[in-house]
Amino acid sequence: PPQPLHGQFAVMASFKAAALLAALPCAMGTGATSIMGKELGFCSQPGTAMTGFTRDGRCADVGPADAGAHHVCIQMKSDFCTVTGQPNWCTERKFPCMGQRGTCPIGNWCVCQWAF
Repeated sequence: PPQPLHGQFAVMASFKAAALLAALPCAMGTGATSIMGKELGFCSQPGTAMTGFTRDGRCADVGPADAGAHHVCIQMKSDFCTVTGQPNWCTERKFPCMGQRGTCPIGNWCVCQWAF
């Protein structure tokens, strides 16, 4: 029988199914919509950093300018940069806040759909 996935591989695998669904294009309405055909909600939450390719708080398709296709919203964990092999911008940097002035730590974050 197949062996269960553990650690970072289990996390990445659990995002694959959600990423595939979240990445499906939606053409309903005039604004960005979710895979359920409703207005796309915010990934960012008040008091946390603004995410999205355009830093508007949403993981929307903005066209070819966003070569990474940052369409999947995840709850950012403190080890995300370590697990993905990136420099530690995850916890060492702060970004403009949603709903208030100044900078805030990352809460939820839009990540590249192709990474899943």
